[in-house]
Amino acid sequence: MKTLAPLLLLLLLGGCASRPAGPTASAAPAASATTTAHASVSGDPVGANTDFMGGEIHCRIQSIDGVAVDESATLKPGRHTVIVVLTTQGEEYVSVVQVGLPEPRAYRIHAHHREDAVTVTLVDGNDKLIATSTAVLAPQMKFAVFVKQK
Repeated sequence: MKTLAPLLLLLLLGGCASRPAGPTASAAPAASATTTAHASVSGDPVGANTDFMGGEIHCRIQSIDGVAVDESATLKPGRHTVIVVLTTQGEEYVSVVQVGLPEPRAYRIHAHHREDAVTVTLVDGNDKLIATSTAVLAPQMKFAVFVKQK
């Protein structure tokens, strides 16, 4: 029991000394001695048009890993939690998107509505489908968009 208290104190101090990696607000990674490859993720551009059938939903990224972002963010590949606001026909829906970015490149998150379901899709810079996830349409939705890592 006497060794448990110092061990817990050491673990707590060690956890406070390190800072979690999160997205950076800039479009370009900061220069450093060790260059780390980054991915960029964005939602739909401001003023993006919907398709003629009315199925596309405007997807605006609100935050990534708890950090507020504007239209896009630069971050390390891997798992991230993205909060998006989906807007269609004057209605807004808040969604939590758990996303896995497989490698450093540009990605875009967009959504489509069909009947009572919404599908969130992760595409690369060339609009190549990377992964999708579907949820029942609700004021708050959760999606898991993961890619099998190579």
